[in-house]
Amino acid sequence: MARLLIEDVTLVKGKEITAHVRFRGGATQTLALPLPLPAWALRKTSPEVVAEVDRLLDEHTDAEIAHILTERGLRSGTGKPVNALMVWRVRRHYKLKNRYQRLRERGMLTLLEAAKALSVSNGHSKGPAMLRTLARARLQRQTAAPIRATGAGRPGPLQVEGNPGREAKPQIRFESDS
Repeated sequence: MARLLIEDVTLVKGKEITAHVRFRGGATQTLALPLPLPAWALRKTSPEVVAEVDRLLDEHTDAEIAHILTERGLRSGTGKPVNALMVWRVRRHYKLKNRYQRLRERGMLTLLEAAKALSVSNGHSKGPAMLRTLARARLQRQTAAPIRATGAGRPGPLQVEGNPGREAKPQIRFESDS
């Protein structure tokens, strides 16, 4: 239908797009249009979401953050629900510290480090896996559970206070206690 009305169109790209339209019969029309945003700018994650991800990383894993943001109605730059991969990409792109790094900065230890600090031993050297298992069992006897640093269900860092030597039993402080 438009071919019956329009003879030709000339486009000039500068600070804006100018379209010179010549209609059949000799009439002309000039239109000035703003330049479209580049594709990356259309899909960019909003600063509000980035700030919220940074704030939530202190207490939650990537998957938990994705769930929280989706429940609050926040969306990705493409309008889709937030997922754990998107949270990971936001962390990487904006150079945000992950949950594990944040816990380590608070002085938390991994299970293997906690096992060494608690002087856990089975009398044999069965390797790090056995030490982690023994440390986990000892920690469970103290009615405390390690916090998660990743979304994979693996326990995260613990904090050991006091002298980790054999004379004094070190106190384990978990994130939930602070």
